[in-house]
Amino acid sequence: MLSPHKWEIGVSAGSYYPSLTQDFWGNDIGLAYDDDHLGMQFYAFSYHIDEIEDPEHVACRLFSLNLLLNGALRVAWNKNFAVPVEFTHFALCDGGGQHSVHAANIENNPFSQNADIDKYEHEATPASGRLSSRIFNLCKKDEVLRSLIFQVGLISLNSSLETIMTWGTLYKIYDSVKYHSKKNNYDFLKLGDPGRINQFTAACNSSLLLGVYARHGDMGWGQPAAAITDINEATSLILDLANKFCLVHIGAQHP
Repeated sequence: MLSPHKWEIGVSAGSYYPSLTQDFWGNDIGLAYDDDHLGMQFYAFSYHIDEIEDPEHVACRLFSLNLLLNGALRVAWNKNFAVPVEFTHFALCDGGGQHSVHAANIENNPFSQNADIDKYEHEATPASGRLSSRIFNLCKKDEVLRSLIFQVGLISLNSSLETIMTWGTLYKIYDSVKYHSKKNNYDFLKLGDPGRINQFTAACNSSLLLGVYARHGDMGWGQPAAAITDINEATSLILDLANKFCLVHIGAQHP
């Protein structure tokens, strides 16, 4: 059986969060909220941190789990959202000081090996019952999916610097989808509009068009005839590519 949670996680998120608490199933992350005289309070729990004693390790693991959660939500919803779920702090459930969520490095496999987490799922709300929680749950055993969802979790347009970095992240997602589609004999051309994808890659490779946003520095290449230079359009295009890949991949590898 699963023990009571050790750590409580403070959460910042958008107005969608109360609905999300009812729509993210399984035991990997429990999302919850209170609406009282103090206003709306968002929080979460996870068995993947309950076995850890060191707050520094908890902070690192939560940072990684947070990336995967937002990546899974973006892929499942097939859209970016301006206010992602953010794990802001955590504290012992039975009292104690708060600790901030931070990490010098991403933990590549931020999951507990406790098999009871999946074994004792509530039969009415298994992780497999919702696409977002299924993707998150499969990241525990599928390295291809986990790597891709990490990349999607890194998408951020909240500042100029993050927008610059996101162009590179989107190209990495494109690279990953193309490579693993070829490796697993998925039809890459059916995952997205080849013409628009070519316009995206043309922009990413052109410092004449994107300047500091470009994937390359000056290479002496001419300006492409057509290119996607709007970050919101590019994000929507690549999220749709990731969504279609995940549906094909899950259907083939985890039927």
